[in-house]
Amino acid sequence: MKRLLAYVLLILVFAHLTLAYSPFGSSERADKYVQDLLNTYAGGWIYGAPQENITVLLLNDEALARHQRGHWPASYDFHGRVLNTLLNERPGAVFIDFLWLSRRPDASADAPRDGDYLIKVLQRYRRAGIPVYLASTPAVRQNWPELSGLVTHVAADLDIDYVDFVSRTYPPARHNMPTPAFQMARDNRPGLFPQSPAAPMDIFWGTLPNRKNMSWMVADTREMGVVDVLTTGYSGARTSIPFNTTLYVRDLLHQVAATPEQARRDAAAFIKDKFVLYGANLTGVNDLIFTPTRDILPGVYLHAMALDNLLHWGSGYKSAQGNGLLAQQGWHAAWSLLIVLPVALLLALFHRRPRASAGGSTSPAPQATPLRPGVELPASKLAAWRDQVWRFVDRHPLRGRLFIALALGCWFIGWGAIEFFWLDVSAATFVGYVEFLTLGFFLDKVGLADWLIDDVLVPVRSACTRILRTR
Repeated sequence: MKRLLAYVLLILVFAHLTLAYSPFGSSERADKYVQDLLNTYAGGWIYGAPQENITVLLLNDEALARHQRGHWPASYDFHGRVLNTLLNERPGAVFIDFLWLSRRPDASADAPRDGDYLIKVLQRYRRAGIPVYLASTPAVRQNWPELSGLVTHVAADLDIDYVDFVSRTYPPARHNMPTPAFQMARDNRPGLFPQSPAAPMDIFWGTLPNRKNMSWMVADTREMGVVDVLTTGYSGARTSIPFNTTLYVRDLLHQVAATPEQARRDAAAFIKDKFVLYGANLTGVNDLIFTPTRDILPGVYLHAMALDNLLHWGSGYKSAQGNGLLAQQGWHAAWSLLIVLPVALLLALFHRRPRASAGGSTSPAPQATPLRPGVELPASKLAAWRDQVWRFVDRHPLRGRLFIALALGCWFIGWGAIEFFWLDVSAATFVGYVEFLTLGFFLDKVGLADWLIDDVLVPVRSACTRILRTR
């Protein structure tokens, strides 16, 4: 029994090292890779349809050519015109994903100063009680002091994984400023967060088609099947129809329908009482993201998808460590060890099979079962049951090994599902569990565990006992 406990503790030590640490970053990369695969191929079943109250208002080259003669950056009063037209449709809240870094030019003798009209429009938003959020930096605050009280400054820079350039994470705050999605969700859904969120979100990207977009948008897609993923890996890029509902600035400024009333109804379906995120998709403007589903999209969609996640899951949004008690590192480590404990017990119990007879079948001795030369375990019901399992595996090697593999797979996949759906852990932690299993079997094959127990732990314990007796 002491030997069994020593083996279990040794396996748990290796399990902790496997799950908590990642030599060369391999485990972390594998978790992200599997998480992306899960997002892409099971996202429609797990996540569902997009939120109906989120709209991305997109400025493209066509609108810029028509209204600004292709000049960029656009004038501040052009943004004022867009926002004024948007205000006529009564949005619920507006996020402006443009960095207004430049100082306003001085007014000329025959024309007003650029930006005066924009400020008037933002004052109209304040009187209407519609909150406006502006992508900001210290330079924006310094150059636009007149925006104080008209907008809420938020940090809108993008999180990019510099290993594969995929945007997966979204923090609640950055540079001592809240991020747009978290601030909009807090302000407009007061009961969404019982406690102030602290863990960065791992964004789960929606994959179901958005029918509002599909009715008029065309995408250059390159579908990757399972066979392609297995043979070439999960890589590449595509430009698909966005998951979040999209409206172009050109269609907002020039509403076309059979009647003016129909045009207003169409616009209201996209804007009225919605969260509107105003961004750009312009040639030469490097504001693009690479999503977990391997889509290339304008950066404003990252904020839209993060807001969609918050409205979909609330305080239960997915993060690397989960939410609540599990979000603490110590509890997370303890939870992982509880999951691998039954497997460690089985590995310890079956780490050495009984000695086989000449005929190829196991023949347990009537009084003892040899584990290794010089070490015997008294016969017991547990030992007899273990021998029966080994005899079954010997008689049916394929079925026996398939059963063991299926049982272990179901165990860890089941716990992975519990962690994702109930504990809000985003990473595919069963990758770490598979690594633990591989390490456990490796230790068994090379006899490292037995060497540590018999030639290290036992002599150390004996030496300590002798020292205590001499005292």
